[in-house]
Amino acid sequence: MRTTLLDTMAVLRSCFRPELLSRRAAERILDGRGSVVFSMVSLWEIGIKMARRGYPDLELPADWDERIVAGFAEQGIAMIGIEVKHCKMVENLPMHHQDPFDRMIFAQALQRDFSLVSSDLESPLYLDEVIW
Repeated sequence: MRTTLLDTMAVLRSCFRPELLSRRAAERILDGRGSVVFSMVSLWEIGIKMARRGYPDLELPADWDERIVAGFAEQGIAMIGIEVKHCKMVENLPMHHQDPFDRMIFAQALQRDFSLVSSDLESPLYLDEVIW
């Protein structure tokens, strides 16, 4: 099975509101143990959004960072970091999407040939396998 990267909203929904995941996304996350990853980029994005206004449809606990990392570790879902080659790939992506966090996640998925769990309607403009 191809490794699958979770975008930030898939991370948040998986951890705090799994009922908001599509059935297909939930199945991929549950069935793909060992071949599902999330990005450090998501934690960075969550931190910035929490500092600004949070998420209107999600109430996150104060220890959201620890819960995400520990919960995924228990499920065998690893975290990937940002590499120089991902930064360079962002430069070459078409400007369909302006969000820098999403662009980095797209670059990571493209560079590593991962599929992506995302409800973002622009994801298929970048990747050939988007699960939602």
